[in-house]
Amino acid sequence: MPNPNYIKGRKKEYKCIEILKKEGYTYTTRTPGSKGVVDVIGSNRNGFRMIQVKYDSALWSKNRIKSEMKKLSSLELPTGTKVELWIFVRNEGLYKCAETIK
Repeated sequence: MPNPNYIKGRKKEYKCIEILKKEGYTYTTRTPGSKGVVDVIGSNRNGFRMIQVKYDSALWSKNRIKSEMKKLSSLELPTGTKVELWIFVRNEGLYKCAETIK
Protein backbone atom coordinates (compact mmCIF):
# COMPACT_ATOMS: atom_id res chain seq x y z
CA MET A 1 0.00 0.00 0.00
CA PRO A 2 1.46 3.41 -1.00
CA ASN A 3 2.36 5.96 1.64
CA PRO A 4 -0.60 8.35 2.30
CA ASN A 5 1.68 11.38 1.85
CA TYR A 6 2.75 10.06 -1.55
CA ILE A 7 -0.91 9.67 -2.56
CA LYS A 8 -1.73 13.25 -1.46
CA GLY A 9 1.29 14.62 -3.30
CA ARG A 10 0.47 12.66 -6.46
CA LYS A 11 -3.09 14.06 -6.45
CA LYS A 12 -1.72 17.61 -6.29
CA GLU A 13 0.72 16.87 -9.13
CA TYR A 14 -2.23 15.78 -11.28
CA LYS A 15 -4.07 18.95 -10.23
CA CYS A 16 -1.05 20.96 -11.35
CA ILE A 17 -1.14 19.19 -14.74
CA GLU A 18 -4.85 19.98 -15.04
CA ILE A 19 -4.16 23.69 -14.40
CA LEU A 20 -1.34 23.75 -16.96
CA LYS A 21 -3.56 22.16 -19.61
CA LYS A 22 -6.23 24.81 -18.96
CA GLU A 23 -3.52 27.44 -19.45
CA GLY A 24 -2.73 25.99 -22.88
CA TYR A 25 0.25 23.80 -22.16
CA THR A 26 0.11 21.03 -24.74
CA TYR A 27 2.71 18.73 -23.19
CA THR A 28 2.60 17.99 -19.48
CA THR A 29 4.08 15.18 -17.46
CA ARG A 30 4.93 14.11 -13.93
CA THR A 31 8.34 12.84 -12.93
CA PRO A 32 7.08 10.09 -10.60
CA GLY A 33 9.50 8.40 -8.27
CA SER A 34 12.39 10.55 -9.42
CA LYS A 35 13.00 12.02 -5.96
CA GLY A 36 14.26 15.01 -7.91
CA VAL A 37 13.64 18.71 -7.61
CA VAL A 38 11.03 18.96 -10.39
CA ASP A 39 7.67 17.18 -10.06
CA VAL A 40 5.80 18.46 -13.13
CA ILE A 41 7.00 19.65 -16.53
CA GLY A 42 4.85 21.63 -18.93
CA SER A 43 5.66 23.00 -22.36
CA ASN A 44 4.02 24.90 -25.17
CA ARG A 45 5.28 27.03 -28.04
CA ASN A 46 6.27 29.76 -25.57
CA GLY A 47 8.61 27.60 -23.50
CA PHE A 48 8.92 25.25 -20.57
CA ARG A 49 7.70 25.30 -16.97
CA MET A 50 9.42 23.19 -14.32
CA ILE A 51 7.33 22.96 -11.16
CA GLN A 52 7.99 21.61 -7.69
CA VAL A 53 4.64 20.72 -6.13
CA LYS A 54 4.14 20.64 -2.37
CA TYR A 55 1.11 19.84 -0.24
CA ASP A 56 1.08 21.24 3.25
CA SER A 57 -1.33 22.10 6.03
CA ALA A 58 0.09 25.57 6.66
CA LEU A 59 1.89 28.27 4.73
CA TRP A 60 5.62 27.88 4.62
CA SER A 61 8.13 30.20 6.21
CA LYS A 62 10.08 32.54 3.94
CA ASN A 63 13.28 30.64 4.74
CA ARG A 64 11.77 27.33 3.67
CA ILE A 65 10.52 28.88 0.43
CA LYS A 66 13.95 30.41 -0.24
CA SER A 67 15.59 27.02 0.37
CA GLU A 68 13.30 25.26 -2.12
CA MET A 69 13.77 28.01 -4.71
CA LYS A 70 17.53 27.81 -4.32
CA LYS A 71 17.37 24.11 -5.26
CA LEU A 72 15.16 24.89 -8.26
CA SER A 73 17.27 27.83 -9.38
CA SER A 74 20.42 25.70 -9.36
CA LEU A 75 19.10 23.53 -12.21
CA GLU A 76 20.77 23.95 -15.58
CA LEU A 77 17.87 24.61 -17.93
CA PRO A 78 17.32 26.21 -21.34
CA THR A 79 17.02 30.00 -21.45
CA GLY A 80 13.44 31.14 -20.92
CA THR A 81 12.43 28.19 -18.75
CA LYS A 82 10.11 29.12 -15.87
CA VAL A 83 10.98 27.44 -12.58
CA GLU A 84 8.16 27.48 -10.03
CA LEU A 85 7.20 26.34 -6.56
CA TRP A 86 3.50 25.59 -6.06
CA ILE A 87 2.18 24.86 -2.58
CA PHE A 88 -1.31 23.48 -2.17
CA VAL A 89 -2.42 24.52 1.31
CA ARG A 90 -5.13 22.46 2.98
CA ASN A 91 -8.43 24.39 3.17
CA GLU A 92 -6.91 27.35 1.32
CA GLY A 93 -6.09 26.12 -2.18
CA LEU A 94 -3.10 26.84 -4.36
CA TYR A 95 -0.37 29.21 -3.29
CA LYS A 96 2.08 29.95 -6.11
CA CYS A 97 4.74 31.41 -3.97
CA ALA A 98 7.77 31.76 -6.19
CA GLU A 99 8.92 31.66 -9.76
CA THR A 100 12.03 32.54 -11.67
CA ILE A 101 12.84 32.58 -15.33
CA LYS A 102 16.15 31.07 -16.33
